[in-house]
Amino acid sequence: MNQGKKGQIQILATTQGIIHPTLLQMVEVAGRTCYKSADKITDNSATGFVRGIVKSGHESVIEHSWIVFKLTGQETRDNVIMELFLANNLLSITQGENYYLASGNLRMFRDLFKAHQPSTVTDAMLSALKQRLPVFFEDFQETASFNNPDVVIDPQDHQWTPKEKLAHWSATVRFQYGSRTMTHQLVRHRPFSPSQESQRYCDEQDFYESDYFVVPPSIEANPELKEFYLQVMTELSQKHKTLVKMAKEAGLTKVREDARFILPNAVCSEIVITGNLKEWFHFFKMRCESHAQWEIRESFANKILSEFKQIFPGVFDRFQFSEDGTKADLIKS
Repeated sequence: MNQGKKGQIQILATTQGIIHPTLLQMVEVAGRTCYKSADKITDNSATGFVRGIVKSGHESVIEHSWIVFKLTGQETRDNVIMELFLANNLLSITQGENYYLASGNLRMFRDLFKAHQPSTVTDAMLSALKQRLPVFFEDFQETASFNNPDVVIDPQDHQWTPKEKLAHWSATVRFQYGSRTMTHQLVRHRPFSPSQESQRYCDEQDFYESDYFVVPPSIEANPELKEFYLQVMTELSQKHKTLVKMAKEAGLTKVREDARFILPNAVCSEIVITGNLKEWFHFFKMRCESHAQWEIRESFANKILSEFKQIFPGVFDRFQFSEDGTKADLIKS
């Protein structure tokens, strides 16, 4: 068995870091994870893919994006901040000395524009987004076209405080060769935006032959337990194939959807996660410490934390790895 490939991570995008493909490309990459259809990605496929997502109304995939607005000017600040909060309380909002910062994924902003009453600020935000990212917002009609100097999208010269970095910077990470047991824990971090390989649409019949499952280290180290474990995986794989075959012969139309019920939690499931650094901080606090389950801690959380410490200098310094590198604790400031 080749268990060495298990627990791989890939940093796909960061708003203030070293990697930042276009948001169109990011959304397509995340969305195609659900169907294992990355082979359909071309240099020009992202626009059509996103248009289809927006038209379908299944907008969870466009959550793999992050936009920051800086709002200045007293009238702007006084008039809009409560409106933003009431229209979509998922937006991340912080107050500076003479400004507010408001950030969120593009789905949050779409929801905002669906709910808001027209104003010079929200209309300026919509205008900015329609100019920068037209495919995501071409179904919205502007009441007017505004170029409000008090509304700046992705401010490049802003001096970020540590609190603002946590609230308004984001990262997207691909988790590969992790078990469904692990991803069931991962999706409990609700502010994260996930797009996960779908067993409803993806063919998992060859999970055993392709080594697409995880063997816990404690079982791997015990020959007797490992032999029994692999025997169970073999039997489940064969029974799954038999069920698929019988279901097709019986004329069932949603074969994978129903046959997946007997797939074990050991089967791997790729997943892409996007969130702001505040939620990643919470993730590391919960999943890097010694009581966290071994797979999510050692195969994923520790690796991501190590990468983030380099990409975001100073943001995650309060996490300190143990000498053996198996855990990281949050040091009280």
